[in-house]
Amino acid sequence: MAPSNELNSRKATFRWLNSGDAFFEAAVSAIADSRSSVLLETYIFTECALGERVRAALIEALRRGVEVKVLLDGWGSLFLQTSFWNPFCAAGGSFRWFNPINLKRYVFRNHRKLLVCDESLALVGGFNMASEWEGDGITRGWRDIGLEVRGPIARDLVTSFETMFSIADFRHKRFTRLRRALLRKSVPIESGEILLSSPGRGQNHFSDSIP
Repeated sequence: MAPSNELNSRKATFRWLNSGDAFFEAAVSAIADSRSSVLLETYIFTECALGERVRAALIEALRRGVEVKVLLDGWGSLFLQTSFWNPFCAAGGSFRWFNPINLKRYVFRNHRKLLVCDESLALVGGFNMASEWEGDGITRGWRDIGLEVRGPIARDLVTSFETMFSIADFRHKRFTRLRRALLRKSVPIESGEILLSSPGRGQNHFSDSIP
């Protein structure tokens, strides 16, 4: 019998990750098991033991021939030096800042947290890659929640990541607006729908879904 914290549908299997310890263990394990691709997108990533552990797992994936891309928000990860990613880039990884600090678009931030491996497994939720989120969320670490998704629906999250990755530097304004519109959509599944989001103003599927 499936555990009570798993919900099954025809297209996907979901598992709740109720603590930072559970989420980060699942994330590092997913990266370690990856065979073709790893996509990581987050708001805060810090140079701490956890950050170094994740970076090491990503580098090991690159050495296995896995394609790896990382996207961090320019403000959320402000105190992380770009040089932190030098070993990762030297191993063949692709790294980008989302909206590098610019006073003209300072408030346009990317708070999404997403890890997709092999287009078949994804982790989403509220956990940033920082030591403050490590622990059980009760006696140690900040409280948050995550979700592990397995199945073809992960491919929709790949498309969402790649779209965000392509507009990260904001060099083409019209292209950026078009891509943002494509990001804000819902993906139907048998048991409901996945609501995708992006930075900026406009239609919000989260608020629209509230009765």
